[in-house]
Amino acid sequence: MLVVPQRQPVLTAKMLATIDVLSQGRLIVGCGVGWLKEEFEAVGAPPFADRGRVTDEFIDAFKVLWTEEAPVVHGVHALRGFDFCPKPVRKPHPPIWIGGESPVALRRVVRAGDGWYPASNNPHYRLDTAARIKAGVGDLGRTAEAAGRDPGSIDVALLVLWPVN
Repeated sequence: MLVVPQRQPVLTAKMLATIDVLSQGRLIVGCGVGWLKEEFEAVGAPPFADRGRVTDEFIDAFKVLWTEEAPVVHGVHALRGFDFCPKPVRKPHPPIWIGGESPVALRRVVRAGDGWYPASNNPHYRLDTAARIKAGVGDLGRTAEAAGRDPGSIDVALLVLWPVN
């Protein structure tokens, strides 16, 4: 799972496209916004408070770079007039799975993702029982329907992290 705003988007898109080509289209791109402010400061990433907006911009940039012959990227890293190669094998692009459990994460999944990959240990949105997982998937479905997207078009997996005592 990439902490997307801690990466340079063009270089990351190129590395991911290369992995997709070398793996003959087997790449799945896991994308998260990050949760530890000190990590952002340590790597010189955009401000922690901007991580959601930056993640959205970077995911959009990945898609433009992977799918357009003459990509034009807007936002933090605005670019135009260059070739981007290689293009991924998977069309239109490798599947993008979005991590996170919050309502904002669910909206990001619906807007930009092919799959949802939450974790079981977020203390604010715990998915540690069958009932809570079912409720989370229900929330995702309602979010998709409200945005006009078929909930069945979104794959779902769960990262289970059990505490060690």
